[in-house]
Amino acid sequence: MSISILPKEIRLEIWALAYLNEPPRLVALETKSHDEDHDEQHFCPRYSPSPRPTVVNICHEARAEARYQAIRAKHVVQLPASLTGTNCDEFYFRVDTDMLLLQLEGPRVRHYDDSPNAGLLAHFSAATGCDFQALENVALTKVVSRGFRDDSLFNVLRAFPRISRIIMLLPDDVWNNDRQKELFVREAASKYTQVRG
Repeated sequence: MSISILPKEIRLEIWALAYLNEPPRLVALETKSHDEDHDEQHFCPRYSPSPRPTVVNICHEARAEARYQAIRAKHVVQLPASLTGTNCDEFYFRVDTDMLLLQLEGPRVRHYDDSPNAGLLAHFSAATGCDFQALENVALTKVVSRGFRDDSLFNVLRAFPRISRIIMLLPDDVWNNDRQKELFVREAASKYTQVRG
């Protein structure tokens, strides 16, 4: 039996349920290649390379209903204009279930991705189309020592009062030293408590 023979009302309900019940996704936020001759006061052009929710790729009707449900639930994120004055690409993100992946290490990382003023997390805190303060899950591919030690990372996290899970991948020099790893984890827990306290 094909879904197309069902009445439209039932098909729309199926697409809505498929969107609203999709498992949590890992959604990356990255910086596009651009002229990097600018200061830390301007946002870089950003986008999400992560695939859209599965139901969006089924057919036109499913895509339209999923988008309707996403807009209604404030799951379509639009970051404000970048230094070029153009809006960044919008992307699907459920702030209460999806995990925001901030890649701060690797070949696609740009010059201000870790900036407390104009970096990936700071840019996300200016997003429209969602309640950015409801963000609950963040993963960082690298803990930037400067941002960790001078509290700038934790000062940015204050803008997200509902974060309940932060996954941080430790730098190799810390990971390979048990004593350093223990100190790092204790300090991270202490600072996280200060942010939430």
